[in-house]
Amino acid sequence: MKKEEILFWIFIAIAVLLLILRLKGSPSFEAIIAALVGAIGLLWKDFSDFKGEVREFMGKVKQKLKIK
Repeated sequence: MKKEEILFWIFIAIAVLLLILRLKGSPSFEAIIAALVGAIGLLWKDFSDFKGEVREFMGKVKQKLKIK
């Protein structure tokens, strides 16, 4: 696993833990939102990297097939 994936799952685990604790009345909604925003940010970064890899792959395929 890449470090971004590990951090993503850590943020998700923190958000779930905070939600469980919120049911008991402890953490604020700001802490829960911060954990979720962190996870979404990492997910978006990973998705953006994937889009770049797909574009690069398609460029190579087009070169091999000589498509303009």
